Amino acid sequence: MGKGQSLTGIYSCEQTPFWMSLCVFSSFCAVYLQSLGYSNAELGIVMACGTLAGSLLGPWLSSLIDQSDHDRITAVSTMPPVLALEALAIVILLVFPVRGIVTSVAFAAFTALSTSVNSINLKLYTDAVYSGYSIDYGMARSMGSLGYVLTSFAVGFMCQHISARAVPVTGLVICILQYVTFRNFARYVSSDAPGEKAEQGEGHGMMAFLMRNKRFCLILAATVLVFFAHNTLCNFFINVVKNVGGDTGDMGVLNGLMAFFEMPAIFFYSRITRGRKTSAVLRFAFIMFTVKAAALAAAASVGQIAAAEILQAPAFGLYSGAIVLYVDEVIPHEDSAKAQSLAFTMTMLASVFASTISGHLYDIMPVGRVLWIACAVSLAGSILAVMGVRKTRR
Repeated sequence: MGKGQSLTGIYSCEQTPFWMSLCVFSSFCAVYLQSLGYSNAELGIVMACGTLAGSLLGPWLSSLIDQSDHDRITAVSTMPPVLALEALAIVILLVFPVRGIVTSVAFAAFTALSTSVNSINLKLYTDAVYSGYSIDYGMARSMGSLGYVLTSFAVGFMCQHISARAVPVTGLVICILQYVTFRNFARYVSSDAPGEKAEQGEGHGMMAFLMRNKRFCLILAATVLVFFAHNTLCNFFINVVKNVGGDTGDMGVLNGLMAFFEMPAIFFYSRITRGRKTSAVLRFAFIMFTVKAAALAAAASVGQIAAAEILQAPAFGLYSGAIVLYVDEVIPHEDSAKAQSLAFTMTMLASVFASTISGHLYDIMPVGRVLWIACAVSLAGSILAVMGVRKTRR
């Protein structure tokens, strides 16, 4: 249907607001909730509840899309209500800027709904490619990182010099932007040929899919462990930065730098990995996550943290490009929504464990010790990943 027409630019615009939103609800959650009087343990519970809900909501929506008749539930029909509910949760945060159950539930809902948006975005990508359109995912994803960088700098500056309320205000603006860019991209995937579902086959239920793809399950488990370490740093980055003498402004800059360093690896993914199998690149990326975790645990100043963040390129940068292509190569299209959603959702599930476990650890032991514990968990994940990734043709 698409006859090779490139949608990379349009899909880049679709991807970017999600990663901007991710920066707001994950990287600045601690800043916002601490400004209202939440402790590390309390904000960790809020983040965990929101992320856990998102980890369930995303795959559930994807499974519905995979198994639904073509005209009933699609990625295009699912996105508007999800974004509307996300906007409602943010409005509640703006109306009730006080510590309490309303703020806790609203921020958790904001996190859950924002997380599930990426599952729908990934389904839109696979549907567009399956329909014959051309999309350079690495290039599109790198624009998401650029949006993350700019958002981190901007929100960090506003929180430092104006108010922590910049967090929900920015979240609402981005939510509106997400809807605008979604409507633009949806024009290309909203009218697939009738009967396409019947031709490609109906997707399996979640349990049946997991039973049929045991090695993929190993990768999912590895992702949880590796991203536990990653999120132990990112979810409580303000703690890590303050531990080496920095402040909220430094955190905004370092957060932006981390995304900046990953951008070249994502943007030039197809060139960097030319001639290399996707499976080999994915294994290497998992290993580099552990190397990065060790470097950050050993960092003793803001400058050393910035230097260690260079390893974000061979770790998260290569992983971001490789995991989507790997799933596309090893999983049939009729199960693509579930598989892509699960791969992303495991990173969010890891955030749940990091929020609850690491949040408590940060309250009872030195920051450095927490980071070394996370590094050990990451090592276990890297080993599992090497075992689980199967060879690909490309």
